[in-house]
Amino acid sequence: MDIQNPIEDLRLAALDAYPGLDCIVRFVSFPEEGPFGETFFPDDGSRPVVQVAVGIPLEGSIEVMAHELAHVVAGHDAGHGPAWEAAFAAIHAAYVARAAAHPEVG
Repeated sequence: MDIQNPIEDLRLAALDAYPGLDCIVRFVSFPEEGPFGETFFPDDGSRPVVQVAVGIPLEGSIEVMAHELAHVVAGHDAGHGPAWEAAFAAIHAAYVARAAAHPEVG
């Protein structure tokens, strides 16, 4: 059995773009109205924690996870500024490149 796992593909793509990327990713329940994802930077300097909502479609989960991983790359104070935009674009490009290099299982 072969399973194409887009979440794993995104994890690997993010590591392609940023080999030193280190965080914890959790899939959690949020209230129905959101948020759909969030990133925490612990005060003790330990690994950032990315949380992605479980109640959204898989395609949305991929987008939210990429969004939150870009926050990890850009850093705590980057917001959605240029550093975050560059990180999100790089992760997205790596995800698209990985998908093109590894066609769907079938």
